[in-house]
Parts: sequence; C-alpha cells; structure tokens
Amino acid sequence: MPQYTAARWLSSLLPLCIITFSLTACSDHEHSSSEHTHEHSSAETSHNDWHTHAHSADTHATSAHQHGRGDLEIVLEGSFVLIRGNLPASDILGFEHEPQTEQEQAHFNEQQEYLMSSDWLILSGNAQCEFADANLSFGGNKSGHGDLIVSARYSCQQPSRLQYIDTQLFERYSSLNLLNVVWLTEQTQGVASLTPAQTRLRLTP
Repeated sequence: MPQYTAARWLSSLLPLCIITFSLTACSDHEHSSSEHTHEHSSAETSHNDWHTHAHSADTHATSAHQHGRGDLEIVLEGSFVLIRGNLPASDILGFEHEPQTEQEQAHFNEQQEYLMSSDWLILSGNAQCEFADANLSFGGNKSGHGDLIVSARYSCQQPSRLQYIDTQLFERYSSLNLLNVVWLTEQTQGVASLTPAQTRLRLTP
C-alpha cells in the first residue's frame, strides 16, 4: 500500500468495522488508557506509529464495554506484523480495577507475563515470523469498567506467505466468547469474528 503507514490505513478501516459489527454485535470499548511507547533499533518509526494509533483509535469507540467480548487489530506492514488487543479485564483478571491486594497483583503479573509473550498467538509457519516485543497497559472508563490493552510485534522473513493467525485466548480465558477483528495486509483488508469454535483468522483464501 504505497505512501500510507499501517496506522493511517487502519484508521481509515475502522469506520468499516463500526458499520459491519453494528450488524453483527460489534463491541468497541470506550476507555481512557495510557499506552507506553518503547524505542526499538529496527522499524522504530513503524512501531511508534502503531502505539500512537493504538491510543488514538479509542476515539472511534461507539458502543459500551461488554464482558466476554474483545477487539483485535492486526496490521502487516513490510516485514512486521503488528497486533493490538483490547480485552475486558473482567475476563482476563476476574476484576476491573488496577491490582489492590498482593493476591490481585500476583494474578495480574501472571496474566501480564502470558500476554506479553508469544504464547497466545500462533502465526503460520511458512511466514517464518519471530516474536519481537510486546507491551501491556490497563485502561478504565467512567462507568468503572476496565480493559487490558496489549500490543505485540512480530518480525517475519517471508511476510507475504503469512496465511493465518490463531489465538489461544479462548482456551485460557473461558468467559471470553468473542473477538472482533479488523485486519489489513499490503494486498487486502477485512473484518472478522473469532470465537471458541473459530479461533483462526485466515488472511489468504
């Protein structure tokens, strides 16, 4: 996609998500969050654009927070796969506030370690992708609901051969039952719904 960054393309695609998912139970989450930007020696501009967009995309939210439902945004830009997840804290942590007790902190740390690893995503092997880095933040809204915002980055030797992305979130978090997905590559773009019965997002026919 010439002359456009992934962030700009994804931003232009978000209204499509809103229109489409309004007919298929799309759930965008309203929250205010603080994303932590990290510098990296490679693809620094692309990665920082991703974090900037991840924060500004929240302004597109149009419907209320819903338990059991999360959102994924997936972008293939150059040799990098950029993934951002907005997940209900109630389903991931069992509570919707920042950790307040030692037990809650220990549980939060355990989930943070999992979500900031490559364990919850499987990228098709023919693309030869390697996990690069991730970050996690906690966001809440005025109604007292909370979300976990996770972003991850993969570096791929054969990015054009990426056929699918599989998620393990439903297996680990049993109360999570729907992920609304917006995705784009340099060739195509689309929206999809993932469920415990359908955990794989296909990026090619």
